[in-house]
Amino acid sequence: MNRPFLAFQIQITSRCNLRCPHCTKNVFADQWIDGDMDMATFRAISRAFPYLKQVYIDAWGEPLLHPGFWEMAAMGREAGCSVGITTNGTLINNEVARRLAEAVDVIGISIDGATAATYESIRQGANFRQVVEGVRALVTAKRELRDDGYPLVSLLFLKSRRNIHELPDMVDLAGELGADEVIASNLTYVAKPGYEILRAYSLQGASPEYLEIIEEARKRAKDWGLGLRIYPLEPKRVGFCEARPLEAMHISWDGFVSPCVYLTLPVRGDTMAKVHEGESYRIPMTRLGNVNEAELLDIWNSEAYKKFREPFAGRKAICGNASFGMTDDGGFEEIDAETFSALSRHPLPKVCHGCYKALGI
Repeated sequence: MNRPFLAFQIQITSRCNLRCPHCTKNVFADQWIDGDMDMATFRAISRAFPYLKQVYIDAWGEPLLHPGFWEMAAMGREAGCSVGITTNGTLINNEVARRLAEAVDVIGISIDGATAATYESIRQGANFRQVVEGVRALVTAKRELRDDGYPLVSLLFLKSRRNIHELPDMVDLAGELGADEVIASNLTYVAKPGYEILRAYSLQGASPEYLEIIEEARKRAKDWGLGLRIYPLEPKRVGFCEARPLEAMHISWDGFVSPCVYLTLPVRGDTMAKVHEGESYRIPMTRLGNVNEAELLDIWNSEAYKKFREPFAGRKAICGNASFGMTDDGGFEEIDAETFSALSRHPLPKVCHGCYKALGI
């Protein structure tokens, strides 16, 4: 069967065992709704798995807290999908590591510092040494239990002014642990004005100091033979964002379907607060249906969803496959200036304006 969908990003829980200061869960603590996805809701989503390449369990929560995680991962595998997960790693012990090695194909572990002091100041409630040992156990388990090189183990490093100086050392740590790659992303959802100061990127141009740090990280990754993907520190000419709304979607723990994790949060109300270049504003929640009320593919084919996708389809028609991708050295593919200018004929949906992801960051 043809599998036209690249990925479903499924939030199976909005609960988390950490208190990271920059996280939306902490910023919106008084509005946050904790909840776990019902198995009935997951089964409703799974009816579309035969059309899907990857089930990715992630978004605004710690998935290993969900008691049904292992069953959900198995359902994805049984449908012929790759299964991926993002976790803070705090719940990985030797037993969990072995189960993960057999259950998933991609695992991203968030480690935002190469030292205990930096990491624990960002991932509050976590123990650096414990998480590092969890990664070590996972790498050992995958080598013992599988002969296909999977799961792909990625260390996820959210770049900010607090930690970017430790990126080269994070590469060394990943190499020592036997991880497959480091992915250094950006703090792109800024929820309150005071958090903008944490950004390492700038629309006015990347910091020369930070560029030197990144170059050093690249050198060390090459020495280790380690994969390294680094999100840009300044805007790039890209066709549309990595959410890939023409071939992927996000489903929240309570069954709501959205084109992107940045367009819906598990909070009370119909709007979300955001900050863009010092300006605070609110955007409406973009929820285009609920799998507890309608089939997922029917939601995808609804007029509302088609209307949302129209500008992205127009942009893809202009720039083709060059519109998005990660280059070998970890940056985003860019399109030429003339093609980029032509994209103005298909402006992004209003809810996407002010999103740093649309700038390739």
